[in-house]
Amino acid sequence: MKDFLQNRFNGTSLEENTQKNALSTKVRKSRKKKITKKKVIIGIVILLLVFTVLGKFFGGDNENNLLMQGMEETVGKQNIEVIVESNATLQPADKYSITALVKGEVLEASFEKGDIVKEGDVLYKIDSSDMENTIKRAEISYSRVKKNHENTLELLDELNIKSKKSGTIIKLYVDEGDDITAGTKIADVKNSDVMILALPFNSNDAKNMSIGDKGTVTLNSTFETLDCIVTKIDGADTILTGNRIVRYVEVEVQNPGAINNTTEAAAVVNNMACVASGVFEYSEEFTITSKVGGTIETLTVSQGDKVNKDQVIVILDSEDVLDQVESSQMSLDDAKLSYDNTLEKLEDYTITAPITGTVVTKNTKQGDNLDNTNGQNTLAEIYDLSYLKFDISVDELDINKMKVGQKVKITCDSLEGTFEGAVTNVSVAGTTLSGYTTYPVTVEIKEVPEGLLPGMNITAEIVVEQAQDVLAVPVSAVQRGNIVYVKDASVTTAPNKNIPVGYKEVKVETGFSNSTYIEIVSGLSEGDVIFVPYTVSSGSAIFNAMMNMSEQMNMEGMSPHGNMGAGMPNRGGGF
Repeated sequence: MKDFLQNRFNGTSLEENTQKNALSTKVRKSRKKKITKKKVIIGIVILLLVFTVLGKFFGGDNENNLLMQGMEETVGKQNIEVIVESNATLQPADKYSITALVKGEVLEASFEKGDIVKEGDVLYKIDSSDMENTIKRAEISYSRVKKNHENTLELLDELNIKSKKSGTIIKLYVDEGDDITAGTKIADVKNSDVMILALPFNSNDAKNMSIGDKGTVTLNSTFETLDCIVTKIDGADTILTGNRIVRYVEVEVQNPGAINNTTEAAAVVNNMACVASGVFEYSEEFTITSKVGGTIETLTVSQGDKVNKDQVIVILDSEDVLDQVESSQMSLDDAKLSYDNTLEKLEDYTITAPITGTVVTKNTKQGDNLDNTNGQNTLAEIYDLSYLKFDISVDELDINKMKVGQKVKITCDSLEGTFEGAVTNVSVAGTTLSGYTTYPVTVEIKEVPEGLLPGMNITAEIVVEQAQDVLAVPVSAVQRGNIVYVKDASVTTAPNKNIPVGYKEVKVETGFSNSTYIEIVSGLSEGDVIFVPYTVSSGSAIFNAMMNMSEQMNMEGMSPHGNMGAGMPNRGGGF
């Protein structure tokens, strides 16, 4: 009906008008625009004219208030397209607002508005002297806790009681299962492999000896002779009975097995004999004690056994020690975390560019003092203008037709011509409002034309379905049962009361369609003349007349931005 009214006003046939418009249809949702007072007055005048024309054109009384009319149209081939359209605002590929999380004077801000910066470039340096003192205190605290933890870990080693030297266990004081405290005697150990003999030598003879000198030892009981070596020489004289002035010299002797701590012997060193015999002593004789308390879980030796240096002889189980170690570890972790967090805060005093882009605003300069610590004040803004993008909301009826990679035709009121974009993301997270669900679709413009800027409003068109060069007729030409009225001069009766004489009924097979045209798969031929009926109520006629009036205003330049009926819901292929 709208096309027919338009053609009647323009003085052209529907067929001519269709050919002039390249036989292509679109489903659109128009933007709302402001109409000036002058344009509103012009629109009212044109509406009055429309109502007058409608009255003349549709003269006559109809009890159902229906106006049945029709037009002839020649069947031809064309492209049928379903196009979804939406408006959006351009956004940069990425954008970032630079904020500060610290206080202090800005020491450096060596960039300007319009500069291109790279990711990681230093934008601001802020005075960090106070923070450096805080870091030093945190470091000292961490070092102290770390040292305490290391001392606590040594308690774990003390749960394994070891012999500090090699020797033979001559007495064992504990058994498995005993509960002991710190300082408890575990065992007495002696080293009988090497015996020590301390002998008095004439003072002058001793002065002529050196550590490492070799000699011989004679056992008093058996007169057996053994080799010995000097290991110690007293530095002071000792006076024996009879005013004998001597110095004691210690020698070591490898025990053949018969020497004990009661055996007596004398020695000769460098052909100098001692002045009196002495009694052998064990070279190593010591007591093993526990440094921590606990329960003896394992006892690895028995009395009389030989042990080596650092050999474990007792294993303790101590909940107290384990608790101390665990508590110490937690204290260390807490101190380390505090120290690391303080170090990280130092990084906040040097602000770098988070992205590569163009500086679009600079609000803070060198010498300014930052008082905020909540990151709310924007110091500068950076846009990545390598490409532009925008999001559109697609109706649930069309979302399954959207695919990543689809080409998008873009127009902008601020620039002439059209630009191309591509769908880069089709979201599955829909939003429902007043019973309608829409889904966000992201479109990117990789090749940005000169003059196209973020913030500009654009219109996007996406061909979601199409049929190329197919035989098609207006949707209203196909009646119930897929019947089309085809002109045939031999027909002398009307198919029904609403169809003129000279048409016959032809059953067709239909294919792809949009809201205006439908594909004819079979039943018609190119060049056939068909009857296109239409049915509108008087109210619809007025509405369509208003729509045509708005389009007429656009074509004649009276309302370059107006579109009467803009914003009306469109569920048939629109957004």
